[in-house]
Amino acid sequence: MLGCTYGTLFKTTVAGGSYQEGLSINIQGVPPGYHFTEEEIYVELMLRKPGQGELTSPRREADVPIIFSGVNAADTMPGYKNAGYTNGTPMVILIPNVDRHFEHIEQYQLTNRTPRPGHASYASYQKYGSWDDSIGAGFFSGRYTSSIVAAGCIAKKILIDHGIEVVAFVREAAGIEMKDMPVEEIKRKAIAYREVRKQYDPIYLDLFASGKMKNDMRFFEKAAILADLEKRIPDIKRPVYNEQEIREKYSINPKLFCPDAAVADAMYAEILRIMQEGFRKYFYGYIAFEAGIIGLENGSHSTLGNLSFYFVTADFLISHNSPKTTNNCVPDRCEWKQAASCSPRKLCGFTGVDFSQSAIIHGYQCIKV
Repeated sequence: MLGCTYGTLFKTTVAGGSYQEGLSINIQGVPPGYHFTEEEIYVELMLRKPGQGELTSPRREADVPIIFSGVNAADTMPGYKNAGYTNGTPMVILIPNVDRHFEHIEQYQLTNRTPRPGHASYASYQKYGSWDDSIGAGFFSGRYTSSIVAAGCIAKKILIDHGIEVVAFVREAAGIEMKDMPVEEIKRKAIAYREVRKQYDPIYLDLFASGKMKNDMRFFEKAAILADLEKRIPDIKRPVYNEQEIREKYSINPKLFCPDAAVADAMYAEILRIMQEGFRKYFYGYIAFEAGIIGLENGSHSTLGNLSFYFVTADFLISHNSPKTTNNCVPDRCEWKQAASCSPRKLCGFTGVDFSQSAIIHGYQCIKV
């Protein structure tokens, strides 16, 4: 596939997909003599990965990297201490998917030919036809950015030897901007932010802090650890931050890294407000729009092409209005269950929108009031 390779002296090629076995990054141009660990790469991926709070995807991917090639498997000659060091050949890092939710595949299959706003699904279908990987957006999923982050971790370490240090933070979000701050203070808080995330991250604690996953293990040993993790991932709790303690000790917001904690709080609150307002407008507006097109009345049922619709008035929706989503469903005042147990697949317990087959709401499944 063209367009997957970036760079000249430091060249990266990405591969994989959201519901494929995982992601990978092939890096050419890594100089010999560098030592990288999966733990240090994970610490960077930890800041990107989903399932960390209200501002991220609910998917619980662990994003644990495996260094697959480009480093010496052992000391190459007597007297040499170069095991685990880069040898100048292409470096490949794998990031297996461990939280794929195969029950969601049917959901994607039913809605894949309705392009999602802001996604590449339509362009992908035009380019690859019926062969395109549209399960979870496939290659064009945001998951592939994990491979770019892994490459960035490698590049950052090399750049330091050339007098270039990279520090990233959120300066502006949702129209709220941070004032200038001394670079050294920003760097200090960036280090603190990573340390806090490590202290609270369940995957880091389970695999790396415990010593369970070591850099010198063979590939199959690491794969066995991730196979076990895949079984346990649904039961691993999301981090619950002691925000007051973190603020007193580090003066940071643990969920969003703007070095000014007060500004970070304001950014976070405003982002949530925009998300909630936008969701409500989309939810109510789109249902009213579709209902108006096909002339539905409250409690009625109709079809549009091969799509089946059930309609409920805006009064009902407003009376069940919720400021947030729960497990990709709305509203959270309702008791939810999977569409597979409903026949026909519609809002169970009352006549409502057929979430699983219609184009009204993408990705939402059957509920029970």
